Amino acid sequence: MKAAAFKSAGVTADTELVIAAEGRPYLLSMSATRPARVEVRFGDFDRPFQVVVPPPSEVVDGGPLFGGPKPLMKGR
Repeated sequence: MKAAAFKSAGVTADTELVIAAEGRPYLLSMSATRPARVEVRFGDFDRPFQVVVPPPSEVVDGGPLFGGPKPLMKGR
């Protein structure tokens, strides 16, 4: 599969987005390298899936990883 990578060097994080370059563009993966390494890969598009909400004890606020002191989605 052909893909295009977009890199960004920011003040709080260096990020890379990989977008499919064949057919309709969609996100394949995202990674950030500062202050901690975070990597997310996406797959199984156009297939049904079930969302299971983890208990609060297993939830980690990702806001500080990306320079924000507050949760990304408030109230959810």
